[in-house]
Amino acid sequence: MNFHEDTFEGGWKEFKGYAQAAWGKLTDDDLEMAKGGVHVLEGMLQKEYGMTVEKARDEIDALIERYDNMAYDGEWKEIKGKIQEAWGDLTDDEVEKTAGRKSKLAGVLQKRLGHNRSKAWQEVNKFVEKNF
Repeated sequence: MNFHEDTFEGGWKEFKGYAQAAWGKLTDDDLEMAKGGVHVLEGMLQKEYGMTVEKARDEIDALIERYDNMAYDGEWKEIKGKIQEAWGDLTDDEVEKTAGRKSKLAGVLQKRLGHNRSKAWQEVNKFVEKNF
């Protein structure tokens, strides 16, 4: 599973809101179909906006980058503290590896705590909702 598919699966409901704001021509039904994968969304952007495949990929990459990032300039230190507060048994190295990314934090939780992907994303989304 690649980064995009992991992000789609883990936080689709929230990501869908970002996608609706970015690409207003896409309907709710379109975006529900796009839940099937990045390639589906690429095709929709090509069709609705006349984008090339490369442009569609760049747009998706940029949107996922914004969606996945918990840390903005100057906030990483504060976010690391909140992560360590929420999951006190994570090491400094494990927290540092997340680099402020929700997808990476979900991966660390999966590995360290033995959660399945769905449970890890639920915890991450709950953490983000509570703290941001």
